[in-house]
Amino acid sequence: MKMPALEFEQRWHHVFEFGEKQQWQVSNWQFRAHQQGQRRRIFCAQDVFGPGVEALLQRESLWQLIEDSPDLDWILLTDFPELAREQFPHDGYWRNAWGQLPANVLVGMRCNSLRDSERLPLLLSIPAQRRFIVHDRLETPLLYPFAHVYRRSGELEEEMMLCKRCGSGVWDSAPGCANCHSHYMLEWSPADMLHWVLIGLDDSLPVSDDDQQWAEQLLNYYHQIGIPCFSRPGQLLHLQQLPDEDDC
Repeated sequence: MKMPALEFEQRWHHVFEFGEKQQWQVSNWQFRAHQQGQRRRIFCAQDVFGPGVEALLQRESLWQLIEDSPDLDWILLTDFPELAREQFPHDGYWRNAWGQLPANVLVGMRCNSLRDSERLPLLLSIPAQRRFIVHDRLETPLLYPFAHVYRRSGELEEEMMLCKRCGSGVWDSAPGCANCHSHYMLEWSPADMLHWVLIGLDDSLPVSDDDQQWAEQLLNYYHQIGIPCFSRPGQLLHLQQLPDEDDC
């Protein structure tokens, strides 16, 4: 499934799409990054975590390309966080000693409605070293996305904890971390869970005063909880622009 354009290319180095030249293209980017001693950010234009045979074949191809390009940072955006955790390889290059994904793999999801924010724990359960969320077409007022890292189970209220070993989010009622099986959990701050947030209103849709107001409220919210927040070029000019290499 191809993701709608986010105009990452204005500050991100390359946009990757599957095709006949994909191996040559990635090899070229990797060679240039290694020769210049400068990491390059690659946004994957397809959502490889969706259901179906096509996504499965794309994942298998992409995992090998990522292994072959250690000097590239891969930005993987999905609308299927509920599927993503189990679809990453579980050994070799793909897991360090703590069970975390490689540092050059960033995993994120869109969060544009209350229903999306209820799925945020699914993203936080992915043992990525860097996670992000994108707000690009707000469907309903969305003020406190992290309110949904708490849940009620019967008469008990559960809180998401942070696995001390791999950094995955784990419900406090769980017997241990589903990723690395550690039993050592920590209290956390939102900044421990998310590396950054991108607010970029969809240029293909009319942008109303309400859209701007919601974006402002989200900006204030993320500043208060200590998560870096970035905007797309030309929007919300008082925000920072897309992250530089050191921020990503």
